[in-house]
Amino acid sequence: MLLFQLPPQLCIMHNLILKSEYFPIVTPLLPDKWRECLFAASILDEFSDVCLCSGFHLGVSSSITSVFFPNNHKSALDNPSIIDDHISNKIKEGRYSCGYTPEEFFALFGPFCTAPLGICFNKPLKPCLIQDHSFSHNNPSISSVNSEIDLSAFTCDWGSFLDCFFHILNAPPGTQVAIFNIESTHCHMPIAIEDCLHVCISWKKWVHMDHSCCFRCTSSSGIFGHPADAIVKIYIHKKVNDVIKWADDFAFSPSIEGSWHYCFDKSLIWDVVKDLSWPWSLKPSTLHSTTSSPRSPQGLKGIDDECELLNHSWGIPWGVPRD
Repeated sequence: MLLFQLPPQLCIMHNLILKSEYFPIVTPLLPDKWRECLFAASILDEFSDVCLCSGFHLGVSSSITSVFFPNNHKSALDNPSIIDDHISNKIKEGRYSCGYTPEEFFALFGPFCTAPLGICFNKPLKPCLIQDHSFSHNNPSISSVNSEIDLSAFTCDWGSFLDCFFHILNAPPGTQVAIFNIESTHCHMPIAIEDCLHVCISWKKWVHMDHSCCFRCTSSSGIFGHPADAIVKIYIHKKVNDVIKWADDFAFSPSIEGSWHYCFDKSLIWDVVKDLSWPWSLKPSTLHSTTSSPRSPQGLKGIDDECELLNHSWGIPWGVPRD
């Protein structure tokens, strides 16, 4: 691990004209449309800090005065092709900067910090890249990015297992529930320019700047959760009243009018957020009955068993959006 002091110097951060070129705000979400929609739903004041134009602050309080350049974890070094593919894709998407040598990076931007990369396999043959913003975990002399973040400053209505459980428990038999999932949740949230140098990565002696929130940054979930709270209230404004949010999964259960006549269908769910470019996953949905387990966190299997006893059902009946 290389940890060394470098003197302050002028760099591109002091050039307002070039900031937008080297520090782009990368998100599929459309700020002007969001503002219009928040205003129409009378929640613009409540969600004025949904910072799609300038990026979200991560909650890091310190200023970088030296270069922090630790080695990557063994799991990354043992799986170089996975890291190569990940970085290549992120550069194409605009979420990572191009690669610079540490000397080039410092000359352009000044002092910076990189997070060690690692790989974990949540499922067989399905790797997950980790940017370890908690490193060094047990060294009090080195302050990590995550150690500076006050999680209480990033609150949101996260939802819970019990919300889902009681919703299904109290639903009439035969109720249909549509589950929508967010594609690549955290990386849709742009990082504020002031924080980008705290969350760089290094690979094969190249340094890249990360322009989007990542999974292993403590504040990323709360940052995503705030626009997600706004989406729920936008749906409520559009008369889609029964929405349960659990992390990046959203359950829509239409209120019933008369004899099994739903007051909206899948088209409204898609149309409400179409102009906002909200990134619902386009993967086909699957219809589940009480005899199969729902596509959601593993703990929901217990709900499914309970629903079978009560002759309730959990379904995903609506599939992908219209052309």
